[in-house]
Amino acid sequence: MLTVRLFASLGDTVGRRSLTMDFPDTVTVTGVFEELTLQWPEIAPLRSSLLIAVNYEYANWNTTLKDNDEVAFFPPVSGGSF
Repeated sequence: MLTVRLFASLGDTVGRRSLTMDFPDTVTVTGVFEELTLQWPEIAPLRSSLLIAVNYEYANWNTTLKDNDEVAFFPPVSGGSF
Protein backbone atom coordinates (compact mmCIF):
# COMPACT_ATOMS: atom_id res chain seq x y z
CA MET A 1 0.00 0.00 0.00
CA LEU A 2 1.28 3.47 -0.93
CA THR A 3 0.28 6.82 0.47
CA VAL A 4 -0.17 9.45 -2.22
CA ARG A 5 -0.15 13.14 -1.26
CA LEU A 6 -1.60 15.70 -3.65
CA PHE A 7 -0.79 19.35 -3.10
CA ALA A 8 -2.30 22.66 -4.20
CA SER A 9 -4.42 22.61 -7.38
CA LEU A 10 -3.78 18.90 -7.86
CA GLY A 11 -5.50 18.08 -4.57
CA ASP A 12 -8.29 20.54 -5.44
CA THR A 13 -8.91 18.81 -8.75
CA VAL A 14 -8.95 15.32 -7.23
CA GLY A 15 -10.95 16.49 -4.22
CA ARG A 16 -8.55 14.93 -1.72
CA ARG A 17 -5.13 15.78 -0.36
CA SER A 18 -4.19 12.20 0.51
CA LEU A 19 -5.18 8.73 -0.61
CA THR A 20 -3.89 5.20 -0.40
CA MET A 21 -3.30 2.95 -3.37
CA ASP A 22 -2.50 -0.74 -3.67
CA PHE A 23 -0.27 -2.20 -6.38
CA PRO A 24 0.45 -5.91 -6.83
CA ASP A 25 4.20 -5.44 -7.39
CA THR A 26 6.69 -2.64 -7.25
CA VAL A 27 5.65 0.36 -9.28
CA THR A 28 7.35 3.53 -10.47
CA VAL A 29 6.17 7.07 -9.80
CA THR A 30 5.04 7.13 -13.43
CA GLY A 31 2.84 4.09 -12.82
CA VAL A 32 1.19 5.75 -9.84
CA PHE A 33 0.48 8.93 -11.79
CA GLU A 34 -0.88 6.94 -14.73
CA GLU A 35 -3.24 5.15 -12.37
CA LEU A 36 -4.39 8.51 -10.98
CA THR A 37 -5.08 9.81 -14.48
CA LEU A 38 -7.35 6.86 -15.19
CA GLN A 39 -9.68 8.14 -12.49
CA TRP A 40 -8.98 11.87 -12.94
CA PRO A 41 -7.92 12.44 -16.58
CA GLU A 42 -7.99 16.21 -16.11
CA ILE A 43 -4.74 16.02 -14.11
CA ALA A 44 -2.77 14.47 -16.99
CA PRO A 45 -1.68 17.84 -18.48
CA LEU A 46 0.00 18.76 -15.18
CA ARG A 47 2.53 15.91 -15.44
CA SER A 48 5.29 17.88 -17.14
CA SER A 49 5.36 20.53 -14.42
CA LEU A 50 5.05 18.41 -11.27
CA LEU A 51 7.71 18.04 -8.63
CA ILE A 52 7.86 14.66 -6.91
CA ALA A 53 8.97 13.53 -3.49
CA VAL A 54 9.24 9.96 -2.21
CA ASN A 55 9.50 9.54 1.53
CA TYR A 56 10.25 13.28 1.93
CA GLU A 57 13.10 13.35 -0.61
CA TYR A 58 12.97 14.69 -4.15
CA ALA A 59 12.51 11.93 -6.70
CA ASN A 60 11.89 11.47 -10.42
CA TRP A 61 9.38 9.68 -12.60
CA ASN A 62 11.50 6.51 -12.76
CA THR A 63 11.83 6.10 -8.99
CA THR A 64 10.67 2.63 -7.96
CA LEU A 65 8.28 2.55 -5.03
CA LYS A 66 7.76 -0.22 -2.53
CA ASP A 67 5.12 -1.08 0.01
CA ASN A 68 4.52 1.64 2.65
CA ASP A 69 6.26 4.37 0.65
CA GLU A 70 4.79 7.84 0.41
CA VAL A 71 4.82 9.69 -2.89
CA ALA A 72 3.91 13.37 -3.10
CA PHE A 73 3.07 15.39 -6.19
CA PHE A 74 3.58 19.16 -6.14
CA PRO A 75 2.22 21.29 -8.97
CA PRO A 76 3.84 24.66 -9.63
CA VAL A 77 2.56 27.44 -7.43
CA SER A 78 2.75 31.16 -7.79
CA GLY A 79 1.79 34.07 -5.70
CA GLY A 80 3.02 36.96 -3.74
CA SER A 81 3.41 40.51 -4.84
CA PHE A 82 5.90 43.32 -4.68
